[in-house]
Amino acid sequence: MLAGRSSKRQLFLLPGGIERHLKIKTCSVSLDAIEELCNEIGLHRLESMDEYAIFLVTHRGQNVRPLNKREYILDIATEAEPVDSNYSLWFRRVIWTQPLKFDNELCVTMHYNQV
Repeated sequence: MLAGRSSKRQLFLLPGGIERHLKIKTCSVSLDAIEELCNEIGLHRLESMDEYAIFLVTHRGQNVRPLNKREYILDIATEAEPVDSNYSLWFRRVIWTQPLKFDNELCVTMHYNQV
């Protein structure tokens, strides 16, 4: 899968079909990806980041499962590939206690498309 490399560009889908590629290393866990995506949408507080999750989606949305924040992204990708080569990783907000921020266009667009 990595062919001797120590990282891979992994696609993450945000609501509305927004695509983001992250550089995933062999030691990258789900929490690392959540933190990076949250920083991209302008969220920097841990309380805000706790409201987001990454989901593994296979079989065209028939199977959806949340990733544990300590799961290695490359392990998930390696396991998903033989099951469904068209698997995807979704980034979604799952808890809504923190107020919505309107100072980041990507954040607003993502939330608009999720609801």
